[in-house]
Amino acid sequence: MNLSKNSLKVLLFLGIALLICGFIGYRYAYKPHQQIEDLEAKFNGQATVLLDNIKTNPDVWQNSIVIIEGTISSIDANGVTLDSSIYCQFKTTDQLKTISVNDRIQLKGRVMGYDDLLEELKLDQSIWIKTLQ
Repeated sequence: MNLSKNSLKVLLFLGIALLICGFIGYRYAYKPHQQIEDLEAKFNGQATVLLDNIKTNPDVWQNSIVIIEGTISSIDANGVTLDSSIYCQFKTTDQLKTISVNDRIQLKGRVMGYDDLLEELKLDQSIWIKTLQ
């Protein structure tokens, strides 16, 4: 079975095109994860103000990056609760050793969602920025 030179050129072109498309598809599907530290915040302010904004339209805030300030009302193994209504799960638990209840802190996190039943806002990938006075 002999192929003509034109047929070989077409097969070679299709093979190269398939490799290029496969590479582009792979790079698109397996993008590196973005670090929370590098993302720009959509909101920067008091935790209670953010909570009021989210109560009115929670879908707009889904997966948004926020920087909030608030008073720690409780601490558990994975995170803290700010102002008795915003649960912030920390990216690493090492940061929990340096803070305590009633500390006023600033942190950055991603909005996971608002729980209407418990009236609690949930953030994940939170990182401690600083303790406030």
